Amino acid sequence: MNKILVPLITITLWMGAAWCDPTPTPTVTATPTLTQTATPTPTATSQLPSGWSYSTTKGIVNFQYGDQTLSHPLIDSTLKASWVSNATGEATVLLNGMYGVVNRISWVPGTGDDAPSADYDCTIRDVDDWDICQAYGANLSATTTECYVLPTGVQIAGSVTIEITHAGDSKKGIVRLYLYR
Repeated sequence: MNKILVPLITITLWMGAAWCDPTPTPTVTATPTLTQTATPTPTATSQLPSGWSYSTTKGIVNFQYGDQTLSHPLIDSTLKASWVSNATGEATVLLNGMYGVVNRISWVPGTGDDAPSADYDCTIRDVDDWDICQAYGANLSATTTECYVLPTGVQIAGSVTIEITHAGDSKKGIVRLYLYR
C-alpha cells in the first residue's frame, strides 16, 4: 500500500489558507454556546492545489488526487467560550459534556479597552491535562484573531478547561472550538 504524505500536508495548508491564518484567574463556569454551522467546502476548485478535486457525501469531504482519495469529516458545530480576566490577568472557563473531535481552534481578542495584553496565553486542557492547543495558544495577538488547525484532530470526551494568562486586568476574549461528531 502506497502512502501519500504530501497531500495531507497540502490539505492542511489549504484548510488554513481558506479559513484562518495558520501562523502560529477568576474561575468562571460557563455554559458553552453550541451552534450548527454550514458544511464548509471549497467555494471553487481553484482553491485546491493543482491536480486535486473534491466531493462531499454524508458529512464527509473526499479529496481526490489521481486514484488516491483522502476523506475528512466536515465541521458540524462550533463551540464559543467567552472569558473575562481578573486583576492578575487570568481567566478559567470549564466546559463540561464535550464530545467530538476538535480540528480547529480560534482566539478572538476583545477590542478597545477590552483588548488583552500583547502576547497573552491560552491553554485548553482535556481530562488528562493535555493541552490540545499543542502550545499554539502561546503569545497570542491582542489585536488579531488567530487560528490553529489540528491536522489530525483531537478526540475530546468529557470536560475541557480553557485557561487564559497574562491578559491584563478585566480584559475579554473568545475561544472557539470547531468540532465534528
